[in-house]
Amino acid sequence: MGTRKYPVELRERAVRLYRESDPKPVIRRLAEQLNVHPEALRNWIRQAEADAGERDDRPTTAMIEENRCLAKENAELRRQRGVAGGQRIFRGRDRPDPEAVMSFVDAHDFSVDLVMRVRPRLTTTGGCDAPTRARVPVRTPSCWA
Repeated sequence: MGTRKYPVELRERAVRLYRESDPKPVIRRLAEQLNVHPEALRNWIRQAEADAGERDDRPTTAMIEENRCLAKENAELRRQRGVAGGQRIFRGRDRPDPEAVMSFVDAHDFSVDLVMRVRPRLTTTGGCDAPTRARVPVRTPSCWA
């Protein structure tokens, strides 16, 4: 996660000031006194209430952290399996990783007709030379057999 605009100590102090005050201060005025944005203070207070079990309309900080860890773990597992969002992973420029393609094909139970696209040549004017584009069948490598 990136850097935070406000230090954690300021956040904790602001929430504590609000929660320990009786009567409750106006959030806008307290935010001005602490030199923080009123919406930031309002969100901090809501999150503290959720963490204390006083509201159930937002996840607790522990739940957010757990979800973040699970998302990272899922991303790593997808990367290891060679499948990201149901698409094949390519290493290098245009060459498919044979293991990734085969695991994708096996996982989705269909065969793939592999073709190679010849990239168009760039002309000196910066445009593409369209007639050079062609589809050429690729021989199946022996390691896939």
